[in-house]
Amino acid sequence: MSIIESYITDEQLIEGAFGCLSWGIFWIYLRNAISLIDYLEAAIAWILVWLVRKFGLSFYLTFKKKYHIRDTNFRILPYPSISQIKGLK
Repeated sequence: MSIIESYITDEQLIEGAFGCLSWGIFWIYLRNAISLIDYLEAAIAWILVWLVRKFGLSFYLTFKKKYHIRDTNFRILPYPSISQIKGLK
């Protein structure tokens, strides 16, 4: 019987962090700055979050390549651990 393994890469983690932080910022800012129907505010916030995630990830990948940072996996299952992938991109 094989063991299920689950990983989160450093790139996925960074993209999630950008998305999480920008969602809070845009949602609070938009609710105070404009008064539209709630679903329209949510749609605008989602588009802005998507853009921040993509540009943030692009920035991180450029930074990673420039400073020769190795890929990292954060293993969740079967037990938590952090491993760096051999070699550079």
